[in-house]
Amino acid sequence: MTCIVKLNNVFNTLERIYALFDRAMAAFPVACAKQCADCCTCNVTATGLEIAYIQNRLDSKALDDIRVRLNRAGQTRRFRPFQTTNEFALACMEGRDADEEENDPSWGTCPLLENGICTIYPVRPLGCRVMMSTTPCGQTGQADMPFFALTITTVFMQFVEHLD
Repeated sequence: MTCIVKLNNVFNTLERIYALFDRAMAAFPVACAKQCADCCTCNVTATGLEIAYIQNRLDSKALDDIRVRLNRAGQTRRFRPFQTTNEFALACMEGRDADEEENDPSWGTCPLLENGICTIYPVRPLGCRVMMSTTPCGQTGQADMPFFALTITTVFMQFVEHLD
């Protein structure tokens, strides 16, 4: 089996994971709607696999647009995690303190937003998909996520990270 076939199989698996995640999260009431971009900051993360998936699924014009947007954003301050979700979980399971990481939403919005709408919405990474709230974040200043929904998102993030 060639590398391209294997990679396409992994991309198809990723799409199935996204679909399963969407079905699991459909059980929760969500206040989020089109142009609700309060959670869409420059601090959202993606795995290497998800970046490759985005590159594979978008056409050259869309990829050029992403490059322009990211170059325009430059080296602005953003969240750069020191550890993965799975590394954080392992530290907790081993009773070790997990490092505090600096993450501030005021550093800016996602450079892929246009008028509050995600320009890569159909192929957005799980780090974007997990952003949800049962109340409008703009009214409360924070997301309100049921604990079980947070648990589900964490499990899916760990799985996608492991697939990477």
